[in-house]
Amino acid sequence: MPIPFTCPHCQTQTLVDDRFAGDTGPCVECGRTVTVPLATYQGAVTPDPKVAIDDDAGGMFASIGCGLVALIIFVIAFFMLLGSGFLFFLF
Repeated sequence: MPIPFTCPHCQTQTLVDDRFAGDTGPCVECGRTVTVPLATYQGAVTPDPKVAIDDDAGGMFASIGCGLVALIIFVIAFFMLLGSGFLFFLF
């Protein structure tokens, strides 16, 4: 998509292909060196970074919570078996 560009030296308005965004070259009218601006597209939607962070953080906390619950159940079961004498026969 072409970028509308105005030469800062001679005020000539041209359309420049977006592949030249950020490049430096001569103006088509006055020949002086100009830098083509970066392409900006209207209507582009930028995702809200807060939403992405909240989604990832919620999954991480859920995983940590499940891991802690499993660890607590394992420790309780271990001490229950140790107290009943069952583990004594294994060692």
